Amino acid sequence: MRTLLTGIAFGWIGASAVGAAAAPLTIIPVASSNDVLPAYHPAFLQIAQAGNVDLVFWGDSITDYWRSTGLSVWNQYFAPLKAADFGVSGDRTQNVIWRISNGELVGIRPKLALVMIGINNLN
Repeated sequence: MRTLLTGIAFGWIGASAVGAAAAPLTIIPVASSNDVLPAYHPAFLQIAQAGNVDLVFWGDSITDYWRSTGLSVWNQYFAPLKAADFGVSGDRTQNVIWRISNGELVGIRPKLALVMIGINNLN
């Protein structure tokens, strides 16, 4: 809970520093320049189109690593909940918005979506 509140507070502070005249870049959908996106996005589209997803995760490397380093935990706790992991290492907020805008919700109506994104926007 503390991590969630810290992320929300940090995001709020960062957003308040943006001038009123310019929209923050984080809300403009952008396809990732990350090398792994071309392989991941089509796979995510197939998962979504297959349906049967009640819980979806979007995020960066921390979310992405559930498919490798955290696979045993994922399989034990999240897979039984009909979860889908749409994390991409190195992704930024605007990249997740692009992916959602380009089909990653088509075919599913999750009961819950968890989004952990933004740390890569710090530069």
